[in-house]
Amino acid sequence: MTNIKHILISLIVFGAPSLGAETITSTPGSLSRQPGVRGATSLTVTGEIDVRDMQFVVDSLPGLTTLDLGSARIAEYSGSRRVAPASADVIPAYGLMGLQAGKVILPATLKEIGEGAFASAELTELTVPDGVSAIGPAAFAGCSQLGTIGLPAALKSIAPLTFKDCKSLKTIDLPTTVTAIDSCAFAGCTRLSDVAFPASLARIGARAFEGTALTDLSLEGCKSLRTVGSFAFAHIPTLTAAILPPTATQLGEGLFFDCAALEAVAMPRGIDELPAYVLKGTSLADASGALPEGVTRIGRYALYGNARIATLRLPEGLESIDDRALAGLSSLKTLDASLLGELPELGEDVFAGTASKSVTLLADSDMVPAFEVAPQWKEFNVTDYSSTDETVADGSMSRLLLRYDGTAIYITAAEPISAVDVYDLEGRLSAARRVSPPEPETSVGVSGYDNQIVILRVTYASGDRTSIAKLKL
Repeated sequence: MTNIKHILISLIVFGAPSLGAETITSTPGSLSRQPGVRGATSLTVTGEIDVRDMQFVVDSLPGLTTLDLGSARIAEYSGSRRVAPASADVIPAYGLMGLQAGKVILPATLKEIGEGAFASAELTELTVPDGVSAIGPAAFAGCSQLGTIGLPAALKSIAPLTFKDCKSLKTIDLPTTVTAIDSCAFAGCTRLSDVAFPASLARIGARAFEGTALTDLSLEGCKSLRTVGSFAFAHIPTLTAAILPPTATQLGEGLFFDCAALEAVAMPRGIDELPAYVLKGTSLADASGALPEGVTRIGRYALYGNARIATLRLPEGLESIDDRALAGLSSLKTLDASLLGELPELGEDVFAGTASKSVTLLADSDMVPAFEVAPQWKEFNVTDYSSTDETVADGSMSRLLLRYDGTAIYITAAEPISAVDVYDLEGRLSAARRVSPPEPETSVGVSGYDNQIVILRVTYASGDRTSIAKLKL
């Protein structure tokens, strides 16, 4: 009895072996024949394994929670009638698909992770060794419990579908070497709210971040970004603001499609087309960043359903507005077309759902007659921009008294002013003033514009009211 008690005490003090924990030294293809491995919940493997051993782990170890391959090496396999060939130091395509283990330590010598290698696995966390230079498409797709992952420093691209539907992934720190994020790479990652976008990024593929949980998209640091694919940031219910760099001139349609909380956006100044569906179903409070100078075409449904826009300014040189591009702007009060020297070609029902009769369309005096008789345009309250210093803002007349003394413009309004922006006739910002605290009278310094016409945009303290006026200095 004394001996038994002594043994029990020793186990308690010094620790008994963990139930189901096995350490195996393997040769390629032999893992299934190792004693004790079939009941393991925690498995550490040294030596060498190949694709046959991976299939055994997935198919025959449903209770596995931890798989440590850190000291193992993946051997080449030449293939058979049942198992395809596989390269050394590579987790082959779909090699560990459906793996039950939540914690996995990968071989230090690993060079590549193949297509679908961990698709639908029960992974909760993973660090990919720095020696890995490529991760194949859909490698981690459907890993719904994957909360964190460390990516290798030399990775150059995120392949299509790599993390699709990883619904527990909250943050991702992309290596500074990444130049491309391919289509659907993070689509359906419904909790992904924090992404570190590297300055090296040149391309974002179609639907790359569709359905994620981003709140503030700031890409201005991506100075090499050229292409953003169709619907890349669509259906993100939490996105409130987005800034794209001026280099991103190749934009796909539907970029922010149905991002219902999106209130502010800065589109690249170098684009010549606002793509179709790009801001459909958003909630822009200020449309000034949506139509940068240089845009000659507004695509179909581009701003459809933006019910909060009260003032919209059309850029100089605008040539066409496609079907329903500006439909559903139910709060629109001022449509500034004063920079247009010709009537843009209109598609069908461009302004459907807009209370055109109560909207002031500001036009250059030479263009007023054309707007007054043209289909769709004539439905607005066409007004000569140069003949008035009154504009409609949220249904009421906001009268501005303007005075220029050679160095500054003095503005007096009926309510407190929070900001004044001054533009030249090409839409370039010439001067600006932020008024804190807001006051009904303010001034903004200007120089070099004598005998020229400028455009003033006055923003009131309420935040969603603006007035636009044209002034010859």
